[in-house]
Amino acid sequence: MRAYLLIAAILALLASHWYAYSAGVSREHDRNAAAASVQKDAVAVQVDTQAQASSDARTTMLDYLAEQKPAIEIRTHDTITKIRQVYVDKPLPAVCVRDDRVQASLDAARDSANSAIGRM
Repeated sequence: MRAYLLIAAILALLASHWYAYSAGVSREHDRNAAAASVQKDAVAVQVDTQAQASSDARTTMLDYLAEQKPAIEIRTHDTITKIRQVYVDKPLPAVCVRDDRVQASLDAARDSANSAIGRM
């Protein structure tokens, strides 16, 4: 009978230790879940803050470009007009006149280079 009582006492001791261990693990799990929830909320707040800052920067940039667009268009039009006046409206004199020997030599050199490239 004593053996049964001793075995029952050992089983009760093991059961109480198992219950205490399980309760500790459960509390630790609850603490970890709470910490993860707090961290998740902090990250969500940070993401929202970054999204708002990005939106503000985009709006500011678009407002600035909207203000600058007329000036940019005027400068672009002036540049195109200047290029047209300098290069298109003024014909260039033909100053490069080659002798037939020089032209033949240039053509031969070009053909030689092209054939060398073709062999590669």
